[in-house]
Amino acid sequence: AWILLGAGAVVLFFAWLAAPTVTPEGRVVTATEAPALFETIERLRASLDAAPIQRVVLTDDLNAAAHQSGPLGLPWPMRQTLVLGVPALAVLRPPEAAAVIAHELGQFSRRHGMFGHWIYRTRAMWLALAHPAHADDSPYERAVQWFASSFAPWFGRYAFALSRQCEYEADLDAAQASSPRELAQALLALDIAARRIDGWTQGAQYQMRRLHPQAPDDRWSAMLAGLGREAFQSDEIDTSRRRTAAAEDTHPSIVERAAALNVSWVALQDRLPSASECAGSVWLGPRWTSELAAMDAAWRRLQHRVWCADSIHLTRLARRMEV
Repeated sequence: AWILLGAGAVVLFFAWLAAPTVTPEGRVVTATEAPALFETIERLRASLDAAPIQRVVLTDDLNAAAHQSGPLGLPWPMRQTLVLGVPALAVLRPPEAAAVIAHELGQFSRRHGMFGHWIYRTRAMWLALAHPAHADDSPYERAVQWFASSFAPWFGRYAFALSRQCEYEADLDAAQASSPRELAQALLALDIAARRIDGWTQGAQYQMRRLHPQAPDDRWSAMLAGLGREAFQSDEIDTSRRRTAAAEDTHPSIVERAAALNVSWVALQDRLPSASECAGSVWLGPRWTSELAAMDAAWRRLQHRVWCADSIHLTRLARRMEV
């Protein structure tokens, strides 16, 4: 029994060392380029007594995230990175975006950030290591997979409960640093914006591919500018209220989070901000236009060939149907 226990400890140690450290990628923004953004971050950080932020990066995702990394995955933070999605900054007003940032900074707070975030990363690592073995795997890799397949489910169940608890605590941090209403408003706005983006991709973009042989140069900027033109519809709000959290999702549902914050849905605004009043425009100033242009250019580089091929296919299909 002691030999098996010692062997398991050795496998655990080396698997831990072999686990890769993920560094968030994105476009780095500095305090000189966006003083209003960094003033907001520092104010929220001081209010929450959170660890200093070493790096802020912008991505093309409709979300925000907090990331801590330490040497060899050990549970002490060495570097804190705040990740802000440009689409999220486009669909949130400054107070709403500040509430989201405060939630992420709550992950770095003295209350649970260091241990809770480490537990979250460790859970993801063990679930990744527990994948089925392949024929060309080395004996060491097979040993790690065998141990992980037994250890990961148990650790995952414990870590899931703790991660859920950390999300609620981070919401309370955000409510303290900003307001419960602004956080609930941000959650609703992001949820509806995500579905509107999906709807545009499946509907309007299909029509554009059929009528225009070349990929547009302003896909993201045009889409984000159009998201706020229409007020929230009752069915959109009902869909957000009916959505439940997936079994593997550590984030509670919007209804659960709003209830924990004691926020009424009636008190929330019914539309997304205009282009001039969104957090990105207010906080990033002149850089905001260049960020939208960078997103448009990156999307066009990735989608140009697919777009052209789809356009040709849809045009031929339409002609056949006319005949």
